[in-house]
Amino acid sequence: MKDTYNKINDLIDIKKGKLIIGLTPERGPEMFAAIYPIFYKKYPTIKIEPIEMSVKQQQYEISLGNLDIGFLILQDSQKTNDEYIHICSEEIILGVPKAHPLAHLGGKLGEKLPKISLDCFKNDSFSIMQKGSTLREIYDYLISEENLSPHILLETRSCHNLYHMVDEGICCSVFPITYAKQSSNVSYFSIIQNPVWDLYASYKKGSYLSSPAKDLITIATAYWTTKIENYL
Repeated sequence: MKDTYNKINDLIDIKKGKLIIGLTPERGPEMFAAIYPIFYKKYPTIKIEPIEMSVKQQQYEISLGNLDIGFLILQDSQKTNDEYIHICSEEIILGVPKAHPLAHLGGKLGEKLPKISLDCFKNDSFSIMQKGSTLREIYDYLISEENLSPHILLETRSCHNLYHMVDEGICCSVFPITYAKQSSNVSYFSIIQNPVWDLYASYKKGSYLSSPAKDLITIATAYWTTKIENYL
């Protein structure tokens, strides 16, 4: 029934209705705060209900048709049978404190970062994301590939915390490049496996994606494209 109403509204160009969207807890609200004013100017009578939930929770709610769109960060292996629209890819980088013996080999944001193996940091402490997150899966894959088991100093739910632990000189960490900041206290490296994660907009397979929903995805894509370009 909802699909039918969406089709009718698109056909007669009635800009009304409601979109229920899923957001990942940390970066989702940041994105929404940036893109909603743009969307509102075009669709002031369309209500958006943003709900923060994990990737797996979003995928479950999408499969039930409870979310119109989910904004998800994942790898290809995590995809379900629903629809996925690729928004952007983001590099996962290594940050080390300036006091580290290898820090002088690293680079700064906005420059091409030197590549290095995590094996060079096998005796260092790391802050990492908690289990169940996409970033933790990437980290676990990277260290398993090189048969490493670095000391874990902190497990957190926040990528911001990962960066701040490095900036304070406490430990090393891997995190998405958009969480990095220009800092005299941090040296950055690309990782030899070239790890990335991808941001997708997802919706239920076979459902109708309304024009406002498509526009929201377009606005989100422009936001992320600009954000990542600022780090290159």
